[in-house]
Amino acid sequence: MTGAQQSWTDNLAVIMVRPEFLGNLGATCRVMKNFGFSDLRLVEAPKNYKSAEARMMAVGAFDILKEAKLYDSLEEAVEDINLTIATSAGRKRKRPLKNLSDMSGEIVEAAHTNKVAIVFGHERNGLRDDELSLCNKKVRIESSLEFPSMNLAQAVCAVMYSINLAGNINLQQPSEVIKVPELPTLSETRQ
Repeated sequence: MTGAQQSWTDNLAVIMVRPEFLGNLGATCRVMKNFGFSDLRLVEAPKNYKSAEARMMAVGAFDILKEAKLYDSLEEAVEDINLTIATSAGRKRKRPLKNLSDMSGEIVEAAHTNKVAIVFGHERNGLRDDELSLCNKKVRIESSLEFPSMNLAQAVCAVMYSINLAGNINLQQPSEVIKVPELPTLSETRQ
């Protein structure tokens, strides 16, 4: 955006709480940039969070990692946020979680006039109960119930994609629609 123009995407922050694997940090930066988001907040970041591994995974998006805001607690990280959304696989949660696809439109709508944060927990243990209590809403990515836990950077990607889709962001607009003729099936080609 130029000048004083601001997009709703500027109002959306990604918060990573106690991230451990530096590759996930870098990959998250790249995913954020892929979908037009730039506000990264790290709670209890590793001391070497700008390491070679993180930089390698952030190819083309190191600026997001370099400009990440650091916090000692989730409470500090969300002080200026109006709507906080926790992500969880839901394995150990008593309350049901909303599906991300059902919440994505609400997230976009809120971000037009409010600061919104999507909160991701530690790779192994997720968010603690006290951290979840700081969040207004809780969502799950609609993955297999048999194996709902996702890699952190992949979860960020799924969330950013879903929100992007709900916001109808066209980061790449094709100049024309390509019409593909109906293709024959394998059996039709053998006749």
